[in-house]
Amino acid sequence: IRKGERTKELLINIVTSSETGFDEEGFVTGLHNLDLDNQIVGVLRTFNDNIADAVNCQHLEILWGRDFYMEEILGLKFKVSAFSFFQTNVEAVERLYSESLALIDDLQGKSVFDLYCGTGTISQILALKASKVLGIEIVEEAVQAAKENAKLNGLDNCQFIAGDVFEVLKNVEEKPYVIVVDPPRVGM
Repeated sequence: IRKGERTKELLINIVTSSETGFDEEGFVTGLHNLDLDNQIVGVLRTFNDNIADAVNCQHLEILWGRDFYMEEILGLKFKVSAFSFFQTNVEAVERLYSESLALIDDLQGKSVFDLYCGTGTISQILALKASKVLGIEIVEEAVQAAKENAKLNGLDNCQFIAGDVFEVLKNVEEKPYVIVVDPPRVGM
């Protein structure tokens, strides 16, 4: 279950094997009959026939609704999918981002690099003050989500590139005023 703390949206994903006989319609109906304080916006089924405890999505079906929920952080909106990394403690992340931003002297008109940016939440918060933000992330799906969310938030000063950080930086001539790395990586 993924929950938007600010939006009260629920995304429910049941993980099963591909064995037949699971009552998808009954499962969805049962969920809708629950008395909830939150709104179910999507019900998904992930097929995983692996023996290990890890969930590997071999196939994903939308049983009802959509395959994402919305969350808000510091006034920005973010579309979050079932398998994307996203901070779950919104209150803590808002405090962390606010205090981090306060440590940067005058970001107006300056450029920022957000390395290993994931879905670009930090990038977009920084873009509210910086003139330009470049986010680099190796996971293509995360970069697509970052681009979608920047567009959703009307931020045209964010650029996101999919690729290995060290390889991408070899081709970037601009020097940033600030570099953000969350979390820090060995060998930086």
